[in-house]
Amino acid sequence: MFYYPYQVRAIDICNPEHSFFVSKLNGITYELKREDEVQEVAYTDRNYRILLYPLECLTREFVVNGENMIPIKYVYGFVTKELRILDDCNNYSWFLKNLVDYLGNRAVCRFSKDMLNWIYYILYSLHFDMYGLIENEMAYDVLLLKEDPYGKDRILLPR
Repeated sequence: MFYYPYQVRAIDICNPEHSFFVSKLNGITYELKREDEVQEVAYTDRNYRILLYPLECLTREFVVNGENMIPIKYVYGFVTKELRILDDCNNYSWFLKNLVDYLGNRAVCRFSKDMLNWIYYILYSLHFDMYGLIENEMAYDVLLLKEDPYGKDRILLPR
């Protein structure tokens, strides 16, 4: 695995009811923590996978830090504000199409370096699968769980 954003969670796919925080990265192992339980897992252990959202969730409403948010609207609104691009924050369809084409299909990037830095920062923070890890069975789709384990976590996002 190569994708460990801050506060990412992992599960044992044989027992997916309980998630762990990835708390420490070592040379050939990583540490998982839940309450008083700590486990050390080899990177090659296929029974444990990090939990990520598929890109299709970009348009889905989430509760983040106690507030409702649609991730693509948040990313678009933040990027346009930060880069001083004048645009209506409700007209993000072109942005979504280009972002999904770039991340999902590895199409030509239509975003500046500064814009991409903010996009990656926000999507990493929100635990999105930007590398096709779910499809390649290197991560587990959060939507397959009964309850969203990230729903009550505090997530650091730029304002």
